[in-house]
Amino acid sequence: MVPKRLKEARLHRGLKQVELAELLELDGVDIRKMISNYETGRYTPSFKIVVAIAKKLNYPECYFYIQDDIFAKKVLSLFLSNAAIENLYHLEIQHIKDSVCSLSDFLKKNFP
Repeated sequence: MVPKRLKEARLHRGLKQVELAELLELDGVDIRKMISNYETGRYTPSFKIVVAIAKKLNYPECYFYIQDDIFAKKVLSLFLSNAAIENLYHLEIQHIKDSVCSLSDFLKKNFP
């Protein structure tokens, strides 16, 4: 893992180390201290931990392993734009479902 990626992602989400630690909900470990160690490169998290961090921060797992800064930003940008498109898609689907339900209710009331 590239240590600075974790710190950048955490700060971008506006979280303190302790807040990220609380989000991860790992028992029996001083995860705040571990996060500090991960960010400084003293320790490397397991892939399982990186996946959990990525999920909580809404970042792609691979972002944390990319060495090149420009490429990392491009991957993140692509990930976020795809997520935005997916959200719009789900909103549109919900709008269509709501319209169909409204039409169905209208037809039942007016044309029994």
